[in-house]
Amino acid sequence: MKTKLDEFLDNPNTNLDRNFPFKTIYADESNNIRVARLTPTGANNDLKYLYFVIGGIAVPKDNGTELENIYEYINAKQIPTDAKLKYFAEGKSKFKDILKSSRINKFFTFLIDNELMIHVQIHNYLFYSLVDIIDSLFDDKDIKFDFYIMINRELKTALYDVLIYDYDALLSLLYQYKYPSIENNEIASFINDLLNLYKYNHELYFQDKDPYYPIFSILNDLIESSREKKELAFLQNNKEYVLEKDLWSLYYHHMISFLDTHKIFDEEAQIMRFFKKLDSDYEKKLNVEFSASENFIGIQLSDVICGFTAKLMNFIESNSEKSLANYVEKLTKESNQIVVLYKYFLLLDKSVDNCQFTILKTLPISVEYKLSWFKKIIKEKIEN
Repeated sequence: MKTKLDEFLDNPNTNLDRNFPFKTIYADESNNIRVARLTPTGANNDLKYLYFVIGGIAVPKDNGTELENIYEYINAKQIPTDAKLKYFAEGKSKFKDILKSSRINKFFTFLIDNELMIHVQIHNYLFYSLVDIIDSLFDDKDIKFDFYIMINRELKTALYDVLIYDYDALLSLLYQYKYPSIENNEIASFINDLLNLYKYNHELYFQDKDPYYPIFSILNDLIESSREKKELAFLQNNKEYVLEKDLWSLYYHHMISFLDTHKIFDEEAQIMRFFKKLDSDYEKKLNVEFSASENFIGIQLSDVICGFTAKLMNFIESNSEKSLANYVEKLTKESNQIVVLYKYFLLLDKSVDNCQFTILKTLPISVEYKLSWFKKIIKEKIEN
């Protein structure tokens, strides 16, 4: 008898012929809030620029590096029992301070010198929570359906970029309508309030930007044209106030992206219970095991990758391009901060060149562009 997991794995998009270059993948996560829930005062966590990251160390085939050698490499005076980001960041928690750490510099150098790879799945909680709005505003009966499908991600990015401009007002609006479970008699009111917030934020958002960028006008027209809708397909009959709770799907997606590679994840009881319900033999079928981080240094080093990536994404999104450019401009090419960023991006690029699945992203196009731009100016700072 087929289990639910068997049904997932039978999906033709799962069983691709992939020649994975890795023998072992270690994985941990960062910013796992388990449930993102609206509250009368906002949310149970600050979701603004918050990124959930799964990722870590990928050991290529025929690579015999002993990961424990990193302690000798960094001249550790004593071996920690659980060497995670806090250890390699020398106790620092703010991203700019972490970049100053000589130990984090040596960490990335060790990975590069030993030809190890990294893998990350980057997930923006709030962006993901809002995408169903766009998917609910049109359907296959709409004469512009094909057009909206073609620019779907652009529409979702525009909605996110404008609405997050007033984060508190956005959460207040969503809470008022018990998002994502809007009552039939509240649909017109929700669309109208959404449009008003969009228009108000749009004017503020474009004070220093080109107001004629067409995607924002297209989105405005789409919201306006939806004011007579009788239903919102993806925003009804859901659990009230719960923006996201199914993080298991991110774990699953990460696992099947490297289906033929043995994967060792940090223990996460909720996720383990869920997979057990899907299939009691999930570990064999997904080629995965969960373990306490102290049992595998690979998991501990993976925490460094996840934590660093999550903080990097927050740093990039929460600062303007002008602010980021000024930050880079004030540093020398030899500074620890620039060198650490350069090595991280070098590792990421080499890993993607080795296997396209080493970076998976659920984030707005605008943030993806900003990440690429920031990587570019760091590279230019070092190489020019």
